[in-house]
Amino acid sequence: MELFRNLKTEKSVFYSLLLINIAAVFFTKFYPSMDGPAHLYNANLLAYMLQNNRDLIHSCFTLNTSLIPNWTSYLVLVFLKFFMPGWLCEKMLIIVYITGIALSFRYLLRQLCPSNLALSILIFPFASGVLFHLGFYNYSLSFIFFYLVLGYYVKNAGSMTAKKYGMLFLLLVLTYFSAMLTFLFTGIVTGCIIIILAIKALNNGEPFRPVMRKAFVNMALLLAVSLPCLILSILFIRSTTFFEVEQSYPTGELVKWINDVRCLIVYDYKDEEKITGQFLHILIAVIAIGLFIRISRSEKSKPLARLQTGDFLVMPMLLVLILLFTTPNDSSAGMMSDRYILLFYMLFIAWGAAQEVPRKANVFFSCCIILLHFCLLYKYQFVHLKALDKDAVTIYDASYQIPEKSIVLPVNLSENWLQPHFSNYMGADRPMVILENYEASVGWFPVKWNTGRMPHIRLGPYDQLAGVSWPSNPASQEVRQVDYICLTGNADKLQDPERKELKAVIDSFFVPHYTSPDRFVTLYKAR
Repeated sequence: MELFRNLKTEKSVFYSLLLINIAAVFFTKFYPSMDGPAHLYNANLLAYMLQNNRDLIHSCFTLNTSLIPNWTSYLVLVFLKFFMPGWLCEKMLIIVYITGIALSFRYLLRQLCPSNLALSILIFPFASGVLFHLGFYNYSLSFIFFYLVLGYYVKNAGSMTAKKYGMLFLLLVLTYFSAMLTFLFTGIVTGCIIIILAIKALNNGEPFRPVMRKAFVNMALLLAVSLPCLILSILFIRSTTFFEVEQSYPTGELVKWINDVRCLIVYDYKDEEKITGQFLHILIAVIAIGLFIRISRSEKSKPLARLQTGDFLVMPMLLVLILLFTTPNDSSAGMMSDRYILLFYMLFIAWGAAQEVPRKANVFFSCCIILLHFCLLYKYQFVHLKALDKDAVTIYDASYQIPEKSIVLPVNLSENWLQPHFSNYMGADRPMVILENYEASVGWFPVKWNTGRMPHIRLGPYDQLAGVSWPSNPASQEVRQVDYICLTGNADKLQDPERKELKAVIDSFFVPHYTSPDRFVTLYKAR
């Protein structure tokens, strides 16, 4: 009876934390991030193009027909766009993510160490780290399917049927269409499950040949269900032009990132590292206790008997660390060091939570995790996001001063490093051609610039200006002028010498149209 009460309490704590994290999403209208505005804008473009005939929007944008990753969040957002405004679509997507990753992590932990479910709350702080707050929604969503695949395979490893392999294939497809890196590691980690289960079978006295034969067959079947997405990954890499590799972090800096749990530091490094670093200490303590208990209980003559199913996570963790220290940060789609740090900790917290520790230690660590998580949540929501949301709402409201299907040239004069794509909030609900659209300029998002059909876009008599650029098609016979210029941030910076040419164009060919009450947004309309 006491065990039931304890389990009931643990479950109540977990779901209470889940509800608190969901409720926190509603403290702001938008959930401001660096790339989030671009996701909302391009999802709105996709929804518009699906419902409307050929017009200026279709001339400037087109669907990326390649089977690229990065589709999952757009499928959710585009579907929701048919029923609700962009700001609410974003909230629903974030709720799906928070709920999905919390439940999938708990599902995996239930398969690895049911007695340790109290530590499933470890997922909450790691669900909303720096990449999530930068708007890396697809990469974040991919970890839902990552944990589901691992939990599903551990649960069914001894009884896989054609139907179950079909489900595994579906989960792998969803992982690929969320993030290719996570898909590749999902296959690697699942392969490690097969290896660890074979080692455990041999340690239990099962015959060598049947165990090896079964492991080989399981590896071959895993490869078979992964093969379609592996082929898509190869095709994507071969057909995509990535950023030029320039930046690499020194080894000492990356070691500091690991020690500070960099993947949780979002806005203020010095302030937040005092909190985030404690999660590493908790994980080390949990793992040390768990390993000590394992070693003390096992026979010295059978060291392999100390292995637990969750130890399949160790080799992938080491592989991630090797890649972290050898892969330039700017390679592939960029910010690879941040991606590897998060991937490492997503593996690390799963391994840590899978260690068997005494109940009292479990309660103590859980209380520490909850306290630290609330400290981070407060800083994220009430210190930083509210200020960013004010600017996001100001830009969004300014969009209603611009007619639909206008061509808008944004000029970012904000000093906030998180706001380079905030102009895209203007397109969260209204179809317009915003000439700052980084997603349409690269090859790994669903929307692309329609370079072959878009008009020749000019700013007064100019095709380009010093310090200001925009996409255009000079070969087109159709010439279109920029309809509006949108300044965001400190409009006084328009007086700076490097913007002398832009100011001259505005003075000659545009007139003031709208200024927000806080002067954060200034619109100029073509004469």
